[in-house]
Amino acid sequence: MPLVAPLLRLVMVLLNVYETFKVLKMPQPSTRHGGKPSVRAISQRKRDMKGCLTVWIVWCCLTLYERVIEGIVSLFIPFYDELKSLILVFLILTRARSAEPIFLHLIRPVLKPYTPTLDMILDLSCMFGDIAYLVVTTPIRHAQAWWYQKPLDSETEPDVQEPQTKFSSASNPPSTADPHITIKKAASSTVRINYTSFAMQF
Repeated sequence: MPLVAPLLRLVMVLLNVYETFKVLKMPQPSTRHGGKPSVRAISQRKRDMKGCLTVWIVWCCLTLYERVIEGIVSLFIPFYDELKSLILVFLILTRARSAEPIFLHLIRPVLKPYTPTLDMILDLSCMFGDIAYLVVTTPIRHAQAWWYQKPLDSETEPDVQEPQTKFSSASNPPSTADPHITIKKAASSTVRINYTSFAMQF
């Protein structure tokens, strides 16, 4: 029996997770309401969410009870493991129908007188958490702003002059003119001019 109770607790957790997954899904759209969920589906989803939250509250209180005072209570109650296993089976089979009476008649009367105090403690803890988050993230934000505004030295590299390459006479001609070619061109132009002037005399 000591191994049965942990297995039942695991089954209860898995069922709670699966039911929470189903409850968080939006209802199916209805063609009669212009593609929106019907009022009946929305109200049923609210009831399912209420029951799911009640089951989780009972589960958390049960876990707290097991951590704090179960070891002492189990010493004075005979067949404690068997009774606990039966209670877990009852909670698994009935789900929200058994969790809601436990919440309304056991958990709520205990927590209701301390609700203002607990709300104040939670508000203070949230405020200190926000302050701690601001203190931690402010230097990080300044560091990020400084890093992104910093000029990158790798992008501003000095201009490097490319070395002059030697071109071969076969592929690219040299930039300076050959003196022999210049003389030949001048001679051919002189011959053409003399031939033209000789032809104009006749």
